[in-house]
Amino acid sequence: MLLTRRAIGAQACIMMQRTSSFVRLLVRLVLPLVWFESIARVADQPGPESTIFRVLFLGGVLAAAVAGQPVCERGRRWRLPWPGVMLVVTSLVAGGFYYVTQHTVAAWVLTLTGWVLALWLYDVLIVRRSRVIRVSIATALASITAGATVALALLESRFSEEEFFVALAGLSMAGGWMLTLRAYQGLSRLVVTHHVDEEAVDLGALATWSARLRQGGLRLAIKRRWVAASLGLSVLVAMVALVRAYQQSFFPVPPAPYPGISAEQPVLCGQIAPAGQTYTGQEVFAQMLALVEAHPQKGPPEYGMLALGSGDPAWIELFRTSLLAEMSAGRFTEPANSVKIGQWYAAQRVYYYVHMRERYPELFSSDEDAAIQTWFASINQRTLTVEWVDWLYALALAYWPAGPYENQENGAGLLALLAATGLGDPALVEAGQQYLDQRPRGWEGRTRNSDDTYYYQSEWVTNAYFQALRDGTIPAEEVRQSFEWLLLQMVPDGRPVSYNNPYPITREGALALGATLLNDPRYLWAAGRTAMSEARFFDFIVAQPGVNEALPLIAQSPTEGSCLIYGDTGTPIRVGPLAPDKIVFRDSWEQDATYVMLNLRFTGWHRYKATNTITLAYYQGDLIADQLEAHYVPWLPRGRSLLRDKRIPREHVSGLVVRQSGINAVQALLSGIGSRWAQDPPFFAEVDQFTTDEQCTVSTTSLADWRGWDHHRTIRFCVGEPTLIVDEAQGARGDEAALMWNLATLGTHQAGRIRLTEHAELVLIPLDRARIEHDGPQRIMVQSNGPTLRSVAVLLTGSWVGATVDPGPDNAATSVRITGTAGTLELPTFAKALVSP
Repeated sequence: MLLTRRAIGAQACIMMQRTSSFVRLLVRLVLPLVWFESIARVADQPGPESTIFRVLFLGGVLAAAVAGQPVCERGRRWRLPWPGVMLVVTSLVAGGFYYVTQHTVAAWVLTLTGWVLALWLYDVLIVRRSRVIRVSIATALASITAGATVALALLESRFSEEEFFVALAGLSMAGGWMLTLRAYQGLSRLVVTHHVDEEAVDLGALATWSARLRQGGLRLAIKRRWVAASLGLSVLVAMVALVRAYQQSFFPVPPAPYPGISAEQPVLCGQIAPAGQTYTGQEVFAQMLALVEAHPQKGPPEYGMLALGSGDPAWIELFRTSLLAEMSAGRFTEPANSVKIGQWYAAQRVYYYVHMRERYPELFSSDEDAAIQTWFASINQRTLTVEWVDWLYALALAYWPAGPYENQENGAGLLALLAATGLGDPALVEAGQQYLDQRPRGWEGRTRNSDDTYYYQSEWVTNAYFQALRDGTIPAEEVRQSFEWLLLQMVPDGRPVSYNNPYPITREGALALGATLLNDPRYLWAAGRTAMSEARFFDFIVAQPGVNEALPLIAQSPTEGSCLIYGDTGTPIRVGPLAPDKIVFRDSWEQDATYVMLNLRFTGWHRYKATNTITLAYYQGDLIADQLEAHYVPWLPRGRSLLRDKRIPREHVSGLVVRQSGINAVQALLSGIGSRWAQDPPFFAEVDQFTTDEQCTVSTTSLADWRGWDHHRTIRFCVGEPTLIVDEAQGARGDEAALMWNLATLGTHQAGRIRLTEHAELVLIPLDRARIEHDGPQRIMVQSNGPTLRSVAVLLTGSWVGATVDPGPDNAATSVRITGTAGTLELPTFAKALVSP
């Protein structure tokens, strides 16, 4: 009986060991999936629902790795079983097929075989190695495996994804590979070894099948040091090539300029009647001072502008005390970390200090003046100090860092003011001069900031003004073009133009500076309309250097109507060629005007994925607008944490979206960081036609071969009539595409008719069996049902609201009949009758 109890106990102990081994193995098998799911939820991204893909992928990796695992025979002699040989051949075939086709299935096979080969390399490299070396080898292979996928995805998408989220995707896959390695080790012990003391499990038929499968194969002699050296050299070459390709991505070849467009005349505009509203220079300046006074966090620039503009002793004293307080705190002399915008703020302090001293020579004592100048000298030193963030910019923009912030030429503006006023560090005068003279900057080098955002142009023109103060010359034609870019995009009621930036900030200060420099009443009128707008988002503005007094002008509105706008491209340190930028449709400059902006580009440092999309449609309020939000990602550096630029998903703008494919689809599905829609639209839309007169403007713009899709968008915009938007897209069989419409309001939707506001409706007519779907509370999607996607959109405003829109027999929509209280219109769509207004 005692023996029986001992036997039973031993059997129970064996069973517990086997159960424990299975549990450990199960944990190892599940951990990679848990890792991917966790990262997908931590990353502030709309990641695809891809659990099933991850399960199949990880299962395939483990099955292939165990079935073809290399066998060590006598030291560096290895035998690769036939399943392993087949997998290597499959990898080569998949790589060649993917190089030719960029097919998603080939991308999955290539990624899977790459993971398996990395697992086998680990087996080869760790023989008789210490634990520290084994961990180092595993980390290196994880980085190489994930890095190869990320690098291919970046090259395929032309570096269109936001860099920090790409890095997070790489980290996700590297961690997933490391955990897959642990699962592979546990599984191979059980299946291949059959019996290991720490994991004693008999797998029976599975082990027998594995042993038979692994017989025979290809015998190889492998020198591990040569393998390691080859890997290291390959990684180095790949990294250099990747950085070079990234730098070149900022200089895509644009389409040829549209007839009539040139560097001397980068815009084509129709003419319309001026608005009836006029302003005096005194009215505009008084309103700007009131808005500056309303700023809740005024600093020395705001106090300086108020003091210079009003002469009020209270503002003069507040300027004095606030500047001395900042001087005592040593502001703008500390390390910048990830944000160098302090150079822009410091330049404004220098500007207002100089002008206040000229106006009020006794404002500061001699000791205070000396202390302030010592402070400015310290700011000068900090400006010319290279920090870690400068190396990041230098790597991307291909220049040797010097310290000044290149974006919007903020560093150049500050150094130019310090040089012009003699307030910089005397020991750094030569270094500052060399920096300013090394390449043409400001209005000597370009007429606009290359970033695709209205917000930064006003900052750039102010820095160009600072540099002109150093040179003492203001080139009239270049100045005119730089302010014209702001003027021609202005919404008629003065509301903010805020694309690519979630903060809708008005630009009346820059427009007033343009009026001051050019003595042009149009810019004064634009500043007045903006300053007095009832559609403001903020009830205050910041100070504007150069605008210190009222202009003796009567402001009158522009007469430019709809405009085709081209602009500079490139980077902050190197100007690229002229390229399509915007088409602005407007029927008047009155506050009840209709306005539509079409974006034509995806280039610049601050760029976003808006090629051939409607950035804004407006009639007595925003109707269609990019979905932006002032959202910060807490784990990113402060300078890169705002939801802007490339981080804005393509589906948040109103245009064509196509299904993610190739290695980008693999990266998004596997890491959980990304979108179901591709995020790499073409850099430019080509302008096929642009015709305009006092009554109608018609444009056709196109995208070519975006992941197999071609897209043509035609817009017919006529005074007093509904706006017609016709989309035609053609792709390959099996591909998926959609047209996104992002609404500025929570419009009611019924049978393709969306009531946007009391004064506007949007009617969508999907063709070719396309269907209308909701993709969020303010996003409507026309989804393709085949390789062709065609759709007609009719924007009804004013007296046309409520009109019936008849797409004709069988919903063919070769023309549409619009019937309402304002009359009846028969508008052609696809019959090429839109080639002229």
